Amino acid sequence: MKKLSGWWMQGLAGVRELGPYAAVELLLPGGSVIAVLLWLYRRYKRTPA
Repeated sequence: MKKLSGWWMQGLAGVRELGPYAAVELLLPGGSVIAVLLWLYRRYKRTPA
């Protein structure tokens, strides 16, 4: 049962992370491109100079 609970919580965390991008995609024209660009921007790791 604990394994199933852990799987459920991990899935829920994934939905929470992708939810705002799905909303942008559905509500805005060209939302797919905007959602992908936002997702890439948030995950961009800057290296110190």
